[in-house]
Amino acid sequence: MALPKISVILPVRNEVRIIGRFLDQLLQQTHPADRFEIPVADGRSNDGTRELVERKAGSAAVAFRIVDISISVGGQSGCSKK
Repeated sequence: MALPKISVILPVRNEVRIIGRFLDQLLQQTHPADRFEIPVADGRSNDGTRELVERKAGSAAVAFRIVDISISVGGQSGCSKK
């Protein structure tokens, strides 16, 4: 029986201080690389987060996907004001 495919989705914005160590820890897992992916949702980082993720992705056996999140989806957009 094949192992399940695992996706670890990372929403990030200006996380350069911690994302490298976090990705290193994810990449040490023992799940088969062809059954593991790391989609990264970048919320307009401007501190080098995206560049660091791209460097890690370039040398990793697992699949990375970087998705740009350029609109605000939080806050009061879905709340009623009284």
